[in-house]
Amino acid sequence: MREFTLLVEDDVTVRMTIQRVLRGLGLSVDTACGVEEAKTKILNGNFSVIISDVMLEDGTGVDLHKWVLSVAPDLSDKFIFCSGGMSDDLQDYINSSGCAFFMKPLNVKELLKIWRKIIEDECDSTFKGREPTTSNGVLTE
Repeated sequence: MREFTLLVEDDVTVRMTIQRVLRGLGLSVDTACGVEEAKTKILNGNFSVIISDVMLEDGTGVDLHKWVLSVAPDLSDKFIFCSGGMSDDLQDYINSSGCAFFMKPLNVKELLKIWRKIIEDECDSTFKGREPTTSNGVLTE
């Protein structure tokens, strides 16, 4: 079974770079530039993982996660949040959600490791709900 990932990122350069890297690793990736587009794609798609920026132009990744909890609860624990910064309220929500989180810039090896754990449905507490930290690695092509 082929796994599909939805990448939600409003910065076109970051979105295209992450998409290219993930596809280069053999992953199937669709993209959305905001919350509303992501909602439409989630309703019409079959995604295994959602990677979402926290701060988006039309809302937040937290808004999207809360919506997914109400319409597709089985997908709600398949989130990977990423951000360059956020408010304490958003950080508190992400920490309590049990979802993985990365500060930008992303470390591709760590992201792939978490993605695989989510797909295997074995995402342990090492990755879930951890405090945001800056990754040593930088997203590269």
